[in-house]
Amino acid sequence: MRKPIVLMAVIALAVSLSVAAPSQGNASVAISINPFATIVPLLTGGIGLSGSVEFTMGGAMSLYIPVDFYSWSWGTGGSSYGWSYIGVGAMLHYYLADGSFNFGKADPLGGLWAGAGAGVQIWSGNYWGTTWSSLVINIPLEAGYKWFFSGNNGFYLEPFVGYNIAFGLGTSTWGTGWSTPTYGGVMYGVNLGFAF
Repeated sequence: MRKPIVLMAVIALAVSLSVAAPSQGNASVAISINPFATIVPLLTGGIGLSGSVEFTMGGAMSLYIPVDFYSWSWGTGGSSYGWSYIGVGAMLHYYLADGSFNFGKADPLGGLWAGAGAGVQIWSGNYWGTTWSSLVINIPLEAGYKWFFSGNNGFYLEPFVGYNIAFGLGTSTWGTGWSTPTYGGVMYGVNLGFAF
């Protein structure tokens, strides 16, 4: 029952943002979702939400705050398996070039950027009554490009790529032959957002 409600909420947010008329200046706040990280879990029996908010800090710098939640479970005939993940962090983005790749003339919240930050992830899971949990500290290093559909505000697409350095601090009680997930590695995606 939750899946249709979450999907309807995402659609309602997109429709309401499309009705809002953007201002004529540069944007100072951007809100986005990663549609693949949000919709794919719904199609595979889980719940997922990956979003962010970004604020200009003056000049070519911005503060980027990502928030992620994923949950998946399965059960049949007395056996069950499930896991959940919550992540939050803060990153500084430095805009290297504007939307036309003019280096040194970066628009706030628009164009080519590179960034780094820190975050915390909480993982937990279960399998036939056995549980595990892990607290992870991560250091994301990312680069991307924010492309506005029109001007320097309104709707945008933001492809990004990066590497996540992660340190698991938790314990596992899975027993022999089982291991907790790998937390770090290459990351990539596309954000769909609205800046105002």
